Amino acid sequence: MSKALKRFASSRLQDHEEVTAIFEELKTDGPRGVASLASALIEDLLEGTIKYRMVKLTNDEEKDLFQGTAPLATLSARIRVAYAIGIIGKKVQRDLNLLKEIRNALVHTRRRVTFETKEVAELCATFIGQFRKSVRDGTSKPSPLGFPQMRYRSTLRCAT
Repeated sequence: MSKALKRFASSRLQDHEEVTAIFEELKTDGPRGVASLASALIEDLLEGTIKYRMVKLTNDEEKDLFQGTAPLATLSARIRVAYAIGIIGKKVQRDLNLLKEIRNALVHTRRRVTFETKEVAELCATFIGQFRKSVRDGTSKPSPLGFPQMRYRSTLRCAT
């Protein structure tokens, strides 16, 4: 990968419009694209919140922690650290691990797999966070989401 493309691909989201465009893309992309993009969003969010809790690091120190084969380069490591330092709770940790597990199944298999594939749909049905309506509307009634991909995207929204 060229240096310019690598720099662009690893840069953070720039503004609300870009985030909104990405969430719109999640509505129309295929299952593998949704899982891959959702994972990238979660990784970026966790990296930013973990860095916020750390002392100010130099660019080299950040690379040594978050890029390549560094200790916090993987989604798994970021989820574990975010939980360990109190950024996320047990339920969010569980849902993020499910998002990661589903992402791995969708992205790494050679078989045809979608959110409606029995094994994936069963995992999507167990998400905790997506069952609650937004805090903004002041209710805690179950959300009427029934389709696995909608559950996946809704859980992503709750986590972000």
